[in-house]
Amino acid sequence: MCEDEAWYLIVMDRETDRPLAFSHFRFDMDYGEEVLYCYELQLEIECRQQGLGRFMLQALELMAFTAQMSKVVLTVFKHNTSAVTFFNKCK
Repeated sequence: MCEDEAWYLIVMDRETDRPLAFSHFRFDMDYGEEVLYCYELQLEIECRQQGLGRFMLQALELMAFTAQMSKVVLTVFKHNTSAVTFFNKCK
């Protein structure tokens, strides 16, 4: 996470100055294609199912396309069914 290539998208609570969500991502190569690779997307439990995760993915997508990357890529464990459901809904 301390690599020079690592980037972070962090959502902070204005009132408490507490982080609510973050994404660790990199501009990378995936099978010869330039992509934005999302390594982490984590939200506090109280922030889930309110559209914040989808908004963060849209922000990553916008950054990727602005940087002329071909796509956003991520991996998720199959046993993490709530994450699989979330990412499938986001397409």
